[in-house]
Amino acid sequence: MAKSSESYSQILKSSSIIGGAQGIQYLTSLVRQKAVAVLLGTSGAGLITNYQALLNFLTNVVALGMGPSGVRQIADANARGDERQAASMATVIRRVCWVTGILGWALTAILAAPISGWTFGDQEQTDSILWIGAALVFSSASAGQMATLQGFRRLKDLAMVNVLAVFVSTLICIPIYYVIGVRGIIPVFILTAALTWALAAWRVRGMGLQSVVMTWGQTFRQSGRLVSLGLAFMWSAVVTSAGELALKSMVTRELGEGATGLYGAAWSISGMFALFIINAMGADFYPRLTASIANRKEASELVNQQTEIGILLALPGLVATLVFAPWIILILNSREFLGAADLLPWFVVGLLFRIVSWPMGYIMLAQGASRWFVITETLFAGLHVALGFAAVDRIGLQGVGLAFAGMYAVYTLGMRGLSRHLIGLRWSVGVWKLMMVAAGFVGLGYGAERIESEWGSIGAGVLLTGCAGVFSLRGIAERLGTDHRWIQMALRIPGMKWILGSSKN
Repeated sequence: MAKSSESYSQILKSSSIIGGAQGIQYLTSLVRQKAVAVLLGTSGAGLITNYQALLNFLTNVVALGMGPSGVRQIADANARGDERQAASMATVIRRVCWVTGILGWALTAILAAPISGWTFGDQEQTDSILWIGAALVFSSASAGQMATLQGFRRLKDLAMVNVLAVFVSTLICIPIYYVIGVRGIIPVFILTAALTWALAAWRVRGMGLQSVVMTWGQTFRQSGRLVSLGLAFMWSAVVTSAGELALKSMVTRELGEGATGLYGAAWSISGMFALFIINAMGADFYPRLTASIANRKEASELVNQQTEIGILLALPGLVATLVFAPWIILILNSREFLGAADLLPWFVVGLLFRIVSWPMGYIMLAQGASRWFVITETLFAGLHVALGFAAVDRIGLQGVGLAFAGMYAVYTLGMRGLSRHLIGLRWSVGVWKLMMVAAGFVGLGYGAERIESEWGSIGAGVLLTGCAGVFSLRGIAERLGTDHRWIQMALRIPGMKWILGSSKN
């Protein structure tokens, strides 16, 4: 029990560091989103959404998967105590990411016109796409720096970089949008990418890594170690981001840029309370799982523990997002964006499945099972696009949310079967109970949001969110144990003994 409690504690510690940083990022991003809604409207928001999807796609193409592949190599060398090998891999990754970023800009410049036609339906955005290549260079270089921080599990440095980047870039972007409107979108992308790279490079230099003398010839030879798994990562990222770009482009062509703006607003809000859990999984869980993947029992326990904590941390926020959707839209955007509220219930359902399935997805990465990774990511990205095109054609914009929920429901079932094949994973009793309770809360939340009386809906939402919060806090306290210092500190707060159910212990 002591070892299990220590593992839960480590998961919560990493989640609190990365999740706290993500929380600040989302709050700051929502301030930016509010400014965009007011200053640029739904059309401007739609342009930003499409450009972001395009930049993500291009970054994933040119990076060759070096970032996540490098994280695995650095984490493995670090776990074995091979400091020189870890430092060598860090140097290789950072150099190669610069080279691929520059080559990516050149390719983007050559293909700017057809990319504009495919993404926006015309070639009016050709010049903007050409210049977004500058953001691509810095995004690729940032990936190399961030992989170094993540591979060495420098969680506080990762958190610092992310928080400072989004905070400072928001301070920069709002006056730019105010002065020059939509013409400021591309400059903001470039400045944000450059700022992120500069901050990440600053924190990597502060790590004091072992000095490694390496020629460029040696760099490219050593990069071959990363290529096999890296290409699998690249392919996965490409098909995922290409699918996202295809869906957003289809919505833009069929329903207009305003609909894409609603899509982007709904996605940002739905992720506010859930994606920080997923990002925390990637930041610390991936290196930890890599270090223990050879032990099937230990790896399975770690996956189950991460799944339990993920559900407990995300549940109250998901319920709140579901029941207060229209009010959140009004507060964070404007009345023009109220149509986004219709998408939120489906996004919440999809995110619940995503939180359950993502720890299992990391099993393939930790094992270096590149073939399985390519197959599964391709199949499910294709399924997402197919469901999205079919659903939007039949029911309009809500079809995007329905496709997201449907794809992740199937993805969860698929990952469960594959995880059993790879490491013999079976969900613990705790995971099963939490999934059933979470499904119940989401179902009740959907009903509360449909109550016709405004005050009745608000009252039911407050009660349901409070109950979800109490349930999650008790679940966390049960897993940490009453002797844990966090629980001891919490028990000093009036009323927390009842909330945490400590009288039962």
